[in-house]
Amino acid sequence: MSSEEHVRFVEDQLSQKESTDAIMRIILKSKGAKGSVDGVLRGMISDDLMYHYNLEGRMEKESLLKLKCVGLVFDIFPDKDKKHYLWGATEICGPKPQSF
Repeated sequence: MSSEEHVRFVEDQLSQKESTDAIMRIILKSKGAKGSVDGVLRGMISDDLMYHYNLEGRMEKESLLKLKCVGLVFDIFPDKDKKHYLWGATEICGPKPQSF
């Protein structure tokens, strides 16, 4: 996903069971290709979009924890701790911008 509009579209689609099943299949295929939470998240969310998110939605950013699509990734990797991976999500998906 590369825009807020795309995130909202996917999140809206996840309210329908058929769409959720289809997205789960896509994430499962991505898991097979990428092999890790990091790889799946990098493939799912662009670096530019990730800049607008953080773990809990603080400092005028959106919350990764509230995204249904991110929750599905962790449903597929049940042995992984969500907060451990998402705490440094901007490192996962790209470098943090420097703040002065």
